[in-house]
Amino acid sequence: MGEYEELTASAYTIDMLSTNYLSFDGQFSENFGLNTITYFQPKLSDIGNYRLSNETTLRFRFNKFLSFKIIYALTLDSRDIEGVRKTNYYIKNTLSFNF
Repeated sequence: MGEYEELTASAYTIDMLSTNYLSFDGQFSENFGLNTITYFQPKLSDIGNYRLSNETTLRFRFNKFLSFKIIYALTLDSRDIEGVRKTNYYIKNTLSFNF
């Protein structure tokens, strides 16, 4: 993967990254499932410079009309960039009505 990134108004990088991922999707019962995908993107010229991201979803189905999801996402960047957090995450809840 090629990437062009502007870090500040006067600084930019052009990097080649390797994109690797691992995913799993399991339905453990009629009403419960799990999906997760993890990406690992090291810079080809410096393996210690990488990004790691994951999104995991738990699925609950209450009946044929109502379901609920909990989604957790995490992103980690190994670089030290002033003013930028290395780790970001969120949790999201979704309620779905199907009719």
